[in-house]
Amino acid sequence: MKDQCDFQPGHEPGDLIVIDLETTRLRPSHLPGGRRAWEIGGLRVNADGSRNKLHLFTDIDYLGLEGILARECPDAARALSEGGDDAPTPGHQGTWFHHLPEDVCESLDIGGFHQRHPQRNPAVGPTAPVCTDMSAAQTLMDGPWLRGNPTLVGAVPGFDESTLRDLLIRTRLIDYDSTPWHYHLMDAETYAAGALGWVPPYSSDALTAALGLDPTGYARHHAYDDAVWAYDLLMAARRYTLERS
Repeated sequence: MKDQCDFQPGHEPGDLIVIDLETTRLRPSHLPGGRRAWEIGGLRVNADGSRNKLHLFTDIDYLGLEGILARECPDAARALSEGGDDAPTPGHQGTWFHHLPEDVCESLDIGGFHQRHPQRNPAVGPTAPVCTDMSAAQTLMDGPWLRGNPTLVGAVPGFDESTLRDLLIRTRLIDYDSTPWHYHLMDAETYAAGALGWVPPYSSDALTAALGLDPTGYARHHAYDDAVWAYDLLMAARRYTLERS
């Protein structure tokens, strides 16, 4: 069944790109050692309600983690380079990841990087393509995802938008003065809170439940599931508003 992304009255239906990222850390992506997306999930919802699914992982070699280790944890990097019985082990399945800065380790743990990334844990199998920076960026630019400057939707979308934008700039597919999505971002949580008349602080689970959705029905901190949740929350909030207008 197709969902209508209908924002009547007063606005024509539009194309949406709903995005969520799992990242290596919180540090702004344009800074040295800044965050990069190790998982990108999303869906394009067209004005007619049809959808396109987006899900990919970034190749570990393109996450900048070895550079972070070298700059911020030089003793661990030296031990990794020199080897020895007590040294961190190298490679995609090595122990050196656990010697990264604390904030990086925390971010990777929250998203389940060690369990879910296909290179880190080959036992999970090919759940989604593993892409270089360039191939991930080209997938976004060449496919249907960003066609026609869609509205970018997410939960705290500025975080994901800036990370994606820096990816596209880093791979030279856009310049600093352009973005391939509409400049008005849409925060699904803020929209939902406004529909309910809530003000911060509020929990995502409480918002979800208040609008008739089951917060346990989504695999949280999984990029694609989080994107689906953001879209479902947005649509539930819109229905709530229309029913009371």
